Amino acid sequence: MADITTIDPNFKASALPHDDIVWHDALDGSFSLHGLYDPIGTKRYTRLPLSFETDARVNAGVQTLMFHTAGGRIRFKTDSPYIALAVELPQVSLMSHMPLTGSSGCDIYLAREGSSDARFVRSVFPSMQSPAYSGCVDNPYPCAEVTVNLPLYNAVSRVYIGLKAGASIGPPRAFTYGKPVLYYGSSITQGGCASRPGNNYMNHISRWLDCDFYNLGFSGSAKGELCVADFIASLDLSAFVMDYDANAKTYLHLAATHYLFYRRIREKHPNLPIIFISYSTDRLPPYKTPAGIRERRDLIMRNYVRGVESGDHKLAFVDGSTLYGDRDTDASTVDTDHPNDLGFYRFAQRVYPAVRSALEETL
Repeated sequence: MADITTIDPNFKASALPHDDIVWHDALDGSFSLHGLYDPIGTKRYTRLPLSFETDARVNAGVQTLMFHTAGGRIRFKTDSPYIALAVELPQVSLMSHMPLTGSSGCDIYLAREGSSDARFVRSVFPSMQSPAYSGCVDNPYPCAEVTVNLPLYNAVSRVYIGLKAGASIGPPRAFTYGKPVLYYGSSITQGGCASRPGNNYMNHISRWLDCDFYNLGFSGSAKGELCVADFIASLDLSAFVMDYDANAKTYLHLAATHYLFYRRIREKHPNLPIIFISYSTDRLPPYKTPAGIRERRDLIMRNYVRGVESGDHKLAFVDGSTLYGDRDTDASTVDTDHPNDLGFYRFAQRVYPAVRSALEETL
């Protein structure tokens, strides 16, 4: 059978087109890193402190997935006429329902200097043959604001930014809302199954509102452990979005953890806007029946009402049954469970008003 790249050259990985590239380690202090825990200090791409890797209070899934770089971003400003990217992964694993562009690839956004109107320009991603990959994009601006979104479902060993010799590297434009919005949740929060990192729902919201964010989505592993709540409570945030009920295997587990998790954070941050989201789809494995999802939704709603009645006026609720809209909802997932790009876009549209309202309170 013929290789597709011999039939359509558009699918061929391009060689780096410049011979004057100077490579810069993304951890050398020249770049602004977001959505990661102390990457300069630890010299690791991780979303949680390294102590969590051996902390018996958290499940093994979190101990692995904390090294997946979902929500991790590299930002900077440059006058280089091109931006090259080279990435080394520890391994490449093919997911049956998610492309390598999303699970293991990066995507690059560019905007004119000083502008928040960042636009997607290029995905850079591996093949199954090699965990190292590279790519390059031309810069159409005299000076560009650059954002590189890191993989959603893979760890990253090294990232290098390639610029023309003599090009400048400067700090990026500040976000309108500099304190991040933190999202804690399941595989959907982590980004399964977006076609590329920039299409995860919080990336959409971040671009629309010009706000920083922190993704603590742990696929199948967001269990509401209080040590994770304590870590979240240690951060200086603009808002907190709590969306982990899909990973509570039983209603009883959710009932035992949900309100306590919320209260743990509220005790440390009495004025932090907090948003509850309930689970979204009604076509699930047997342990997540439609009736079970409604039961969970009602529990989260009761916790919301309980919080408001206790005097918490910084609390909001987003009904998960509305997240994919009311028309052609079956077109919004890849497997009746995880969103595709359309699903994430619709998800973002429904969550956006709550996040916007939360952030407006902080100005």
